[in-house]
Order: sequence, then structure tokens, then C-alpha cells
Amino acid sequence: MGKIQLLADDVINKIAAGEVVERPASVVKELVENALDAGARSIQVEIEDGGRKAIAISDDGYGMDEGDALLALQRHATSKIKSVDDLFVASTMGFRGEALASIASVSRLTLTTRERNAGSATRIEMNGPGGPVIQREVSAAPGTTLACRDLFYNVPARQKFLKSTASELGAITDFFDAAILCWPHIRLRLVHNNKEVVASAAVTTGPGEGSVCGIGEASLRARAAAVFGEEVASKLIYINEADSHAAVEGLISPPGLEKSNGKSMFTFVNQRWVKDKTLRYAVQRGYHSHLMRGKYPVVALHVVVDPSLVDVNVHPAKTEVRFQYGSEVQGVIFKAIMKGLRRADWAMPDKSGDGEEEKEKRGFFAPLRMTAEPRMTESAPLRMTDGAEKRGFFAPLRMTAGPRMTAEPRMTEAAPLRMTAEPRVAESASIPWDTMSYLGSVGRCYLMFTDGERLLAVDQHAWHERIIFERLNRDRSLLHQSQTLMIPESVDLTADQRDRLRAGSEILAANGFNLDFIDDTTVEVKGIPTILAHRDPQEMLGAIADSGFAGNPTADLAQNLLATYACHSAVRAGEDLGPDELRRLMREASEVDFQHNCPHGRRVFRWWETSQIAGWFDR
Repeated sequence: MGKIQLLADDVINKIAAGEVVERPASVVKELVENALDAGARSIQVEIEDGGRKAIAISDDGYGMDEGDALLALQRHATSKIKSVDDLFVASTMGFRGEALASIASVSRLTLTTRERNAGSATRIEMNGPGGPVIQREVSAAPGTTLACRDLFYNVPARQKFLKSTASELGAITDFFDAAILCWPHIRLRLVHNNKEVVASAAVTTGPGEGSVCGIGEASLRARAAAVFGEEVASKLIYINEADSHAAVEGLISPPGLEKSNGKSMFTFVNQRWVKDKTLRYAVQRGYHSHLMRGKYPVVALHVVVDPSLVDVNVHPAKTEVRFQYGSEVQGVIFKAIMKGLRRADWAMPDKSGDGEEEKEKRGFFAPLRMTAEPRMTESAPLRMTDGAEKRGFFAPLRMTAGPRMTAEPRMTEAAPLRMTAEPRVAESASIPWDTMSYLGSVGRCYLMFTDGERLLAVDQHAWHERIIFERLNRDRSLLHQSQTLMIPESVDLTADQRDRLRAGSEILAANGFNLDFIDDTTVEVKGIPTILAHRDPQEMLGAIADSGFAGNPTADLAQNLLATYACHSAVRAGEDLGPDELRRLMREASEVDFQHNCPHGRRVFRWWETSQIAGWFDR
């Protein structure tokens, strides 16, 4: 007996503070969320020394009387839940009743509060173990102000882990960025060392018809401009999708507008900022084949679900959630993002009358416009007709025995290549290949086209790669067509590459590969997918192993294989394209839904307006 003892309340509070209060930004988050729950429409945060010295949050919410104010400072005192069942339908920001007690246990806290119809306010000071000091009938505006000074003054072991002023201020501004995007109807202001850092007025625009989350595109863009800047916000794609499991509304960046880290990815669930792996993975799935590896999109994504179907009590700081139907929620997000990207409105020509400098910045995003008549040329053009030669889709160049490729005669005439058929009714932002004239190639890599008004440069490998990827995605039976090699070929790989291929051998076998794993680094290739018959097995298997497909969930595995197949089936940079190949690529490009970036996220096209070209010559 005597080994087990109950902890003192002061120790319990400090332990709880260790879970809830990690740094000044944690205090700001908890107190701002409390202000929102109190009906605040305007919240001001004032900090000193990055919040290490002082933090004060003022709101215009309901306020409290003296009795409620005293109770609010005790552990597990809350107005938001009454029974355990309420935990599973919580729709408020804070509900555990730990924040104020935890903050008070590790700082010098002053609470000043006044109910809206009360004649005076109540002030309570908590300065350590001596108990609260109460002042009645003080002067204050309706609402609540919570001020805490000297964070962790009584827990030196925690205080020494606080970072520099700049680092702590950065964490607070990160939260403010999220708050601006999350609550557009709230006025928010941040002051540091008596200087205004952030000020965002409340958005009064209604959600508009069709807004599935009740926010609206105008509100989202207004707040995105405050966080990301006007130029970025104007390019973001609005998405709006719902089914029986979730509603998704937000703004996402188009291909070509990306970041080197994920700090610009903001996800919200029922107007709560969360850093949830389920949501982040759903976003990454939606961007698959639209972003380069190691790059991240700009995202402000709102998800609304039935509160009873999401557990927000997973983490003390409430930064993670658990969905009852996680895969279904992922599916809605994936669908919304894919539809937004493939709609390709981001590639439509700008009609705002921007200056030449801005047009040059946006070159990739401004497609050609269709001209009413084909351009006249002196020499007879090559024409595409219904009777044009139809060749196998995956044979980019003529094949000889081996099988190895031989280049066809390169087109050296100045005659443009055009199609004589009537322009088809195209989807938004599709390229009018029917009216494009081919000018020639640069470096046997970049194809040059014009419609008479603008100049288009095309990366031939990336273009063909995307076309193949789209065709494979539409008809995956093409993946299962295998060709047996008359003489098996040995391939030497690294041990890691061999292990990754071995781990994914069942998937590879189902997609046309017949492999034997001879030793730690050698793989014998007995059969390969027909679409890859003309490619080097060594290079191909190395690329498949390095794609990381074996370590990803099945959905990504298939997509990675498709991207690798497409890359190794496509015409390469440096290969000559003859007239027939070019006609075929233009025809196939007209038949796919999306072609603006390759499956690995690289851009395919670049456009120049006539006015931009004139600028090159000082016109």
C-alpha cells in the first residue's frame, strides 16, 4: 500500500495543458474557437513577442455572468454537452471543457466578460494557486476578453521548448490563414507588438444558388485573395459536389500553380480546421497525374457531413477526425477535384483585358481561340480526311523486325498540316485541332502550331503520354494484352527495385508481365504487355519499380502503372514525326477528354498571343 496516489488538481491541470496547449498558437486556436461558439461576429487577437509574453482575444459574443465565468475556468466545465451521447453529435468548436482550465494552469490569466444586456462586466484574475481574484462591475464592451501572460512561467521545462518570436508568430498566422478561409462571415484581426498583421473584414455575400456547403464561390474567392493573394485566387478552380455521404465545396489550384510544400492545403470539416490524413489523401488522389512529384496544390476545401457520422474527439486539440464512411467521403472529394481539373476552365482565354506582362505570366493558362476560317497558305497542305490511314494506337513510329523503331521521313515542307472537317463542338478549353496549322518542330521535341492568331508549342512526348494515359484509363482491357518473348531477357536491377517489383508481382502479372525473380538483383522477363513490346525492358522495369506503386493502395497502384505504361509507350523527345504520325496524334487528341498536362504533372502546351510575339520585336 502507499505506492498509488491521486494527483493534485494543479498537476492534473498541467498535464492536461500539455495535451491542449503546445505553444502560443494553441492558446489562440482554443480561445478563438470558444469565441465562435459564443456567437462572436468579430474577433481580435493581440499578442506580444510571438505570444510568448502575452495573448489577448476579444470578441463581441454573448458574454457570461459571474457564475458562469467562474465555472468556465474549472476543468470539464462546458455549456456544449450534457451526456456522453452529445460527444458524437458535437457541432461546436470546443466542447471538452479543458481549454480555459488548462491555459489558466500554465499562465497568468485574466477573464473579462459582459453579457449583451448587462450594465457592467465581471473580471476574474487567475495568478497561480492562490485562487481567483474577482472584480465586479468593471467597464467593458459586451462580449469576452481573455488575456494570458507569461505562458509556461510555472512550467520551465515546457517554456524552454518555445521557439523564436518569428517561429511562434508564424504558427499563429498559419492559424489565422485557416480561420480566414474557414469562417468567411467573421471579422478577424491580428495585432503583434501593437502592429496590425492581419485584418479581414466579414464577407457579406450570400452563398448563392447551388452552394452545397452554404458558403459560395464569391465568399471563398474573397477570403482566398486575403490569404493567397489576388493573382493566385483569380486562378483557383471552384468545386462544388455532394452525395448522400458528404458535401464538398472549395477552391483548388490548376496544374502549373503549385507549391513545394503542403502548407497551402487547408481542409475543413463542418467549419473546423483539421489536418486529417483521410482528407489529404483524397486531395492527392484527385490530383493524381496532374501534379509533378514533390509538388503540392493550393487548396481551401470545405467538407460538410452529418455530425453523427464523424468523430471529432479523436485528438485533444481536435485537429484530427474519424469518419464513419471514410472511403465514401474520399470518393466525393476525389470526384469533385477530378471534375474541376478536367473541366479545364482554368485554361480558357482571359477576357479581363490584362496587360501584356500579366498575359506573359499566365501563358500556359491561356489557350488559343478558334478562328472562323482556315488560314490560307501558298503550298498545298496535308489534309486529314475520313479515309486517312488508321494505324494501331500504341505504335508511335514504324516498326521493323526486332522489334525496333525506324524514323519516318521528316516533314520538311513549310506547308501547314490542317484538317478539312468542320470544327467539332468542343468542350470548354479543348484545343481546336480541326483548325490548327502545323508549322514544324524545334529540336525534334517541340511541335509548333498556329491558328493565325496565336502560337502554340507542344511537348510531343508529354502530349502523346497524356493521350495514351487517357485511352488506357478509358479501356483498361488494353493493359491485359501480353506478348511472350521468344527468348527471355534478363534485367539487372538494384536490390530495392527488385524487391518492389516482387512485392507487386501479382498486380504486374495481371497487367501483362511474366517475370521470374532469379536472385537478389536479377529479373528474367518472359512476357510483357503488348503495348510495351517496342521498349527496353531494363529501362521500363526500372521505371515501374521507381514509381513506388508497390507501396501504395490499389487505386494509386493502377494509376502509377498507367502513367508508367503511357510514358514508355509514347513517342520520345528526339524522335522524328512524319506526316502520318502527326495526323494520328491530332486525331487522337481530339478524341480524349483531357490533355493539358502529362500523367506526371508536366505541362504539355504553351501559348503566345500575337501581341506577346510582337513584344519580342519591340512592336
